[in-house]
Amino acid sequence: MDCSAKLKGSQTRESVRGQVPCLVSRLVEADLLQRCNLHGKQIYVLTEELNLLLDM
Repeated sequence: MDCSAKLKGSQTRESVRGQVPCLVSRLVEADLLQRCNLHGKQIYVLTEELNLLLDM
């Protein structure tokens, strides 16, 4: 899977959904899980981040 592709404004929601695994990997690599691993909020934060990306 190519995780180097950038999101484009013209991409449909469906095509962006196909990149969700890469987006999750990027979020993990960005240390988001470690920084947000308080009170079990890491899943909520990831979900919110993905929702924002999917809604673009």
